[in-house]
Amino acid sequence: MRTISKSYKAAAAVLLCLLTAGLIFQSCKKEDEGFRLDAFGPSDVERGSEIFFIGAGMDQVKSIELPDGSVYSENQFRRDGTKGIAFNTSPDYPLCLSGRPVLTLSNGTTFITKSEFRVLNTASITNVPSIEGVINPGDEITITGKVLRTVDAIIFSGCNGGVELPVSSDDVTVESDNVIKFKLPAKAASGQFSLRTIVCDTVYVGGPALAVLEPEILDFPNWVDCSSSEIKITGKNFWRLDTDADGKTTVMFTGGVRAEGTINGDELTVALPRTLLVGTALTVTVYSNCTPITSKQSFSIEWPVITNAYRDAANYVTIEGSCLDFAEKRSGYVCATFVDIGERCNSISAASGATPERIRGYISGSTEVKCAKLTLQSGQVITWCKE
Repeated sequence: MRTISKSYKAAAAVLLCLLTAGLIFQSCKKEDEGFRLDAFGPSDVERGSEIFFIGAGMDQVKSIELPDGSVYSENQFRRDGTKGIAFNTSPDYPLCLSGRPVLTLSNGTTFITKSEFRVLNTASITNVPSIEGVINPGDEITITGKVLRTVDAIIFSGCNGGVELPVSSDDVTVESDNVIKFKLPAKAASGQFSLRTIVCDTVYVGGPALAVLEPEILDFPNWVDCSSSEIKITGKNFWRLDTDADGKTTVMFTGGVRAEGTINGDELTVALPRTLLVGTALTVTVYSNCTPITSKQSFSIEWPVITNAYRDAANYVTIEGSCLDFAEKRSGYVCATFVDIGERCNSISAASGATPERIRGYISGSTEVKCAKLTLQSGQVITWCKE
């Protein structure tokens, strides 16, 4: 008759009367004559794994029936004298089936355990040999592990809670219960990936972190003329930037000002909103898989300038200068303040004839204009006074 291994004996001694996170089921009682079951388990084991029953008078046990109806008899037991029994479950044992094992003694008495038992094969990762260094989307990654046929999908870091790659995809090959190969999705971001298994319950098995190829911002002008409508940014791997249905990518400037950019190879052309702060260091942030990437350098936009302001014979007030399209607009009109006329908002710049160099509007009265002030869309203010 086979005997239980020394490792099993040591484990049994430690496990007796100790509750281990619900995996070992026990009923520790005062020593009595005859048969007594103190512990059995573990539950949620893999198919074919060893389970054991510990107590007193265990030599009286002739057979044990598991919840699936399979019966294990003495010739399958590994005994530790009168203290314990161990045997391996069938490699075909049905998953997720819960129930209470039944022990039959030599006198015909049956003993039903108080706790339930089930077999739950859970995938595990033992090695991912191909992820050292930076990985490009489309690169093949190999996972070795156990029970990998239970994997339903591979989940990567990315937008909106992650990127899901189902095992049914053409980019995934389950070679065996121990090997899965897959190609890194284009939208996967750097970070830890996980295997999703759906057997009895949905379980996520964490894998190592991936360093995925990311875009880089390399260069752009340090100073931009306020008359410019765009800024050109050079970099690397811009094809990895997030884009909308029209192929545009979102760019964020200091202050939370958002703009759209157009990608052309390693060049990104971005429209310059007139709401940007002027004369201030501005950084550029782009997004790859919803992850922000901010430039290390910054740029500044030239201040708009008022060069002249005057009233003509028809009582129209004209403001001349450069980049006056940065001025704040209210209902399509520019709000100008003239110290001489009154510290109030005067709506000028009717639709006809307004340019970045000239805005004009009717203001009643005849007072000569000596000082003018414009509030920009950024909230900044520019002024001019006649010398």
